[in-house]
Amino acid sequence: IMSHSPPLIAHASSQDKKTTITAVSELLKGPAPSTYDTFSSVVQKQRRRSWMGKIMRKKEDKYMLDEGKRLKVCISALMQMRFHDQLAYSGLLTSMTLYMRTTLEMSASSAAMVISIWTGLCYLTPLMSAYLADARWGRAKTLIVSQYVFFVGMFCIAMSTYFGTAYVEAAHSLFWLGMLVVSVGFGGFKPTLSPLGADQFNAKFKRTEEQKQIAKEKRSSFFGWLYWANQLGGIIAASVIAYICQNINISIGWSLSSIALLFAISSFYSAKNYFICVPPEKSILIDVLRVLYASCKLRCKGQKAPPLHQQQQHYTASPNKISHP
Repeated sequence: IMSHSPPLIAHASSQDKKTTITAVSELLKGPAPSTYDTFSSVVQKQRRRSWMGKIMRKKEDKYMLDEGKRLKVCISALMQMRFHDQLAYSGLLTSMTLYMRTTLEMSASSAAMVISIWTGLCYLTPLMSAYLADARWGRAKTLIVSQYVFFVGMFCIAMSTYFGTAYVEAAHSLFWLGMLVVSVGFGGFKPTLSPLGADQFNAKFKRTEEQKQIAKEKRSSFFGWLYWANQLGGIIAASVIAYICQNINISIGWSLSSIALLFAISSFYSAKNYFICVPPEKSILIDVLRVLYASCKLRCKGQKAPPLHQQQQHYTASPNKISHP
């Protein structure tokens, strides 16, 4: 660089030369490695060249430099998502018995059995989504994909209530399809939203001590406010949405639940560029299944498990491969 620009150096003072040489050496070193470049999409590697891209770049840089503002954006988005998701789920659940007894003409025992099975399925699908979040897609991608799936299922259920008496079979088929899709979508955001929020406060993803201190101060209140957002969504669903479904029109009530999911999706995209997104590594579920397989294999062979100290030595020597010695 010095050889290609002799006029700039030759006619400059000694102080200017020293400043120029320092600047050139800093350029040769390159920028410091950034956590956000690795774990988040805050700093986009390929900037858009349009005027909208320049506006968004200024806004992103402003929040990127201020850790407090970045956390505010991320926390408020996650709280809104939790509120709207719980509002949609509870709004559907509180009026499901009424719909099954009146429209589907099911008995009380049959309706209770179906709702129990469906609720259990909703809390079983998080195992699948947790594996995808930890080992395949990452938490942010799993969260937004599950939101779309949740919305599609809720939309099918809401649309099934608008069919007239001439399309009873189509309405019933659409309702049961929507129920199945909702169970997958609802189980998708359960194990991903809270860990994604916890990643925003992780000290190893912070650049400076000031950012670490700000994250430490806000971390203690995050899960408490997230819990209140969840409960508030359930209260409004059990009062407002349930009242609309029972006294006005069930189609309007479930349509409002579907609209709530649209607000949840928009909340995610409003803070998408400010999330710290940890890349997927491995899932503990695979290790658990390997341990169960090794235990069953030993039991079937009639062998006893080795002593605890031998197991610890074996697993310490090969932490990524779990099998019986």
